[in-house]
Amino acid sequence: MVWEENSIAGFPRNTPAPANYFDWKKQNQVFSEMMAFRGGSANLTGDGAPELVIGRAVLPGFFRVLGVPALVGRTLTDDDEKAGENVVVISHGLWKRRYGAPP
Repeated sequence: MVWEENSIAGFPRNTPAPANYFDWKKQNQVFSEMMAFRGGSANLTGDGAPELVIGRAVLPGFFRVLGVPALVGRTLTDDDEKAGENVVVISHGLWKRRYGAPP
């Protein structure tokens, strides 16, 4: 992981500003690929009781960089970002617990 160092302000591992990440990615000559994510949470509603879920907002290449395919369905594609769509990849546990793991 790559962080910005800002110990003077009390953040020795500070999350980079998006513009810094894109600059680093453009100038990168060390890594085969770079990826960014940020943490967050959301309320899952619409079918059953509302549930707080913890997740990550990631760029489309996230799963490709990690080498992790989807067990069922698909991961994110570059077309998702171009279309401005909000696409969600859920965990295996949530898929089983909340949705009964349908094929």
